[in-house]
Amino acid sequence: MTTTEPDRDAEQAGTTDNRLATIIRFALRGVWVEPSTLGSQYTWDFEGYHATLTLPRHPDDFARDDEPEVEPHPAITAAPVFSGSGSHAAAVVHLVEVRVAFDGDLWLKDRDQWIKAREQASADTASSRQEYESKVEQLWTRGRDVAERLTHAWLAHVRTIAGQPWLGITAEIPQQYGRSRLVDEATGVGFLAFGTRQSLIVRHGGLALSADQLNHARDQVLTGDPPAAEALLADARFLASGADTVDAQRAVLIAAIACEVKAKRVAIERAKPERRQGLGGMSDLDKIVDQFYQQAFGVSLRLSNQALFRKIKRLSALRNNIAHRGEPVDREECDQLILAATQLFDWLDSIQPSP
Repeated sequence: MTTTEPDRDAEQAGTTDNRLATIIRFALRGVWVEPSTLGSQYTWDFEGYHATLTLPRHPDDFARDDEPEVEPHPAITAAPVFSGSGSHAAAVVHLVEVRVAFDGDLWLKDRDQWIKAREQASADTASSRQEYESKVEQLWTRGRDVAERLTHAWLAHVRTIAGQPWLGITAEIPQQYGRSRLVDEATGVGFLAFGTRQSLIVRHGGLALSADQLNHARDQVLTGDPPAAEALLADARFLASGADTVDAQRAVLIAAIACEVKAKRVAIERAKPERRQGLGGMSDLDKIVDQFYQQAFGVSLRLSNQALFRKIKRLSALRNNIAHRGEPVDREECDQLILAATQLFDWLDSIQPSP
């Protein structure tokens, strides 16, 4: 028989973890569903956690009165379909609620002691307050991270089967709506609430454009679009670090294509025709800047810069792994490979025409 109350004997003995739950709402881009699905719950044993995702049933579902800083947003709205057009009725889901349950060493008595210490607000109680808040945040973060990964996976599959192009790209992480809470699962009493994550981006002042660069941009306006390779590399840099949703996979794919386009363009423009034989059939970037460039120009990236060559070889291999096997890309490695692509462009610009 399942009890609906925490195990007080175990709590007093301190020998058993308590059952906790992180409850978090995510804002969606508007998933169209049939009205009959509203209120549905989907459960998983996900990464060792019991997780439940709930669709709203009414527009005011998941709303809370204790979040004055949160702009009210309906959980669902009616889809704008035209009467008489043969379209089916649909609802637009804007919010879902996810609950992740797990065991943790935190009890309601800890919350009671924290409230008492906060009311006293003395130097003697500051340490215990900070210890409690730190423990709650660590436990809440466990559940939040699982909920985020689960909802991201769910949305990724929804995007692929829904035919709803406005749902964004697969790499997009769902955004928390309002405050999230860590609660005692048996009673629903909350320990603490946490708002959305905030971030600050610091950029180097050396990125500022000079007068010469701006004058060059002015001179290029009347020449047409920028070269394809340079435009692709700029897109890759954006996807790697500038976009609201970083997409490391696509950044690496585009960077590899940009490097291949650039390397072949330099070969076509600067190598003598008799030295360009075989270029059209080459698709491995590392072989182009090594074997082919040795043939065409008498120089090789492998021989002139081994460290950069190793990174370009990895860029080429990872591109193939993504294209053929869908291999995921670590964000840190993505940043390194985008930098390597930029350095390769500088090296290619230094190549002199065939003697």
